[in-house]
Amino acid sequence: MPVNDVYVVQGVNGDWAVSTGRRTMARYQSQHGAMAFARALAYRRRVEVVVQPQDGSGSRHAGASLTYPLDL
Repeated sequence: MPVNDVYVVQGVNGDWAVSTGRRTMARYQSQHGAMAFARALAYRRRVEVVVQPQDGSGSRHAGASLTYPLDL
């Protein structure tokens, strides 16, 4: 697990942890909350987000996809 990327990992009880490879930064009940925090953290650090659900599928999101719209 490279320490530069931000990881969103689903726990055995269904919660989602956001970690930097060295330590857990936050835990969320939903994947949406975890992804919002992970995207902001990854954008700030200029790294990628790696999502690892329990089913074994995974995805990697490039830094270019971590931007937010100016107007919500």
